[in-house]
Amino acid sequence: MAKREELLGPVVGPQGPKGDKGDCLFSLELDSNGNLYAIYQDGSAVPNLEFETATGNLYLVVDE
Repeated sequence: MAKREELLGPVVGPQGPKGDKGDCLFSLELDSNGNLYAIYQDGSAVPNLEFETATGNLYLVVDE
């Protein structure tokens, strides 16, 4: 299954601990330039993420 990438913009912060592997809806990757990418499977919905510049918080927006 092919992966799709969505550029979310520059994000800078310390690297955290690596999480466990498993099935997921999407994953996040940070490149050497500080760009954060959402990686998700072909045919799936683009994750609805919002980045709050003032605080540096990243939110996953879900429907109720």
